[in-house]
Amino acid sequence: MPDRKKSLVLLNAIGKEGIRALRTKGFDNLTSSESPLKFDQLVVALNDFFAREETSNVKTKTFVRASQLIGEHHRSYLRRVEELSRDCSRENEYSRCKLLNK
Repeated sequence: MPDRKKSLVLLNAIGKEGIRALRTKGFDNLTSSESPLKFDQLVVALNDFFAREETSNVKTKTFVRASQLIGEHHRSYLRRVEELSRDCSRENEYSRCKLLNK
């Protein structure tokens, strides 16, 4: 299917809300027949707009609730917990230290 046709099908599928999201990402001429609509660019823009960012609270919760999986080697578990602790933002460093010292 040609790129333009795929783009038009996508625009039809996402409706007004999706088109508003694309306009906030700089796609102003979506209805123009002369605009070179690139399907991949539209998908990236939509993914960008609707992507969720983990808050520092979610990162901290994930870190605190980490537990060793059945059959997981202890070194793998420690490596995973260390990575999770790095994901926690600097503003939560005090909370993280407090939790580790309990």
